Amino acid sequence: MKLKKHLLVTILVGLAVFVIAFAATAALAGPPELQVPPPGSERIQLADEDFDGWRYTAYREEKNVVLQITLEDTSPEGLESFRTVNRQMARDLVRQQEMLKVSVVLNQPLSLAEFTELVEKYGLHVYGFQVRIIDGRGDRVTLFGSSDGDQLVRKDLLQTMLERVQDQTGEATLLGVTTIDADISPSGYDVLSKEQVVFLVDLTPGFAEYHMQKQRASLLEADDFVTIAAYPVYWYLESNRQAQP
Repeated sequence: MKLKKHLLVTILVGLAVFVIAFAATAALAGPPELQVPPPGSERIQLADEDFDGWRYTAYREEKNVVLQITLEDTSPEGLESFRTVNRQMARDLVRQQEMLKVSVVLNQPLSLAEFTELVEKYGLHVYGFQVRIIDGRGDRVTLFGSSDGDQLVRKDLLQTMLERVQDQTGEATLLGVTTIDADISPSGYDVLSKEQVVFLVDLTPGFAEYHMQKQRASLLEADDFVTIAAYPVYWYLESNRQAQP
């Protein structure tokens, strides 16, 4: 079954826009996770699949199907275990798919120039990316972006969002790109996984989509739009002091 699909950058990426991940000031210091729909929501749960240390839950909202990924343990030991699980997962996926849908979690923020260089070096087909900034209160803020045609980063829109945060909190310090959501070839995955600035090439977005289409195909319709909510691993790297400043 061929489905319309795109990759969700942890919460939601608008076309060629940057979005502050948090609507309320009080939420700025919290991780950007997709929330479970409240009671009475139009969203219907389709599946809840549990794997080794992680799971995905599938929701339907009309023609949009959301695959929400969560981790059981976000401690330093839990994230190291998640890396091991990903390496084991890779052995199966690289034999089954020509391109892998991944979330590249960096171990330090990259400048926009370094981000562009990494994308070009490994031939990443980028869906979206996350940018870390620090606001005037010292809180972490995640900006979400997607490319626009030949422009990997819309610098004018990034500047607009930085100015908005600065207006609200008095300051906005850009640290850099922390996560990249993309397609990559199996050979590219193997090399990228060994890159010094990469903590993890997370395969759970692609695996969740593959599993849903193969094992739960009866729950999907041909014109469904599949959205994948990758887990905000980088946030917990920072919280655990595993990420480099």
